[in-house]
Amino acid sequence: MSDGYRADTTALRSASPQFSSAADQLREALERLDGSLSAASGAWGGDESGTAFGTAYQPAAAEGTAAFTTFAEGLDGIRESLDAAAQQWDADDLAAEQAFSRQAEGLGY
Repeated sequence: MSDGYRADTTALRSASPQFSSAADQLREALERLDGSLSAASGAWGGDESGTAFGTAYQPAAAEGTAAFTTFAEGLDGIRESLDAAAQQWDADDLAAEQAFSRQAEGLGY
């Protein structure tokens, strides 16, 4: 038989901001990367080899920077989910406690 489930909602709430912090750091890194990429734009030249490089490089750079944004959004989503889970767990726990209290009162306890 299972001992049930337990959640430390205080720990969930205290850990969740770390995900937002990591997302913010990732966004700051992306800003620096975007600045560097913009500064280097076209540095490969317009000759045949430079054009070939740019044709391959530019979509890959765009894909890489988009991944930063997606990852940061994912980290924010984890934070939101942890906060929501803690809130729901506490609400369910309170509802169960109140239900047991009502039953106990009905039994004369």
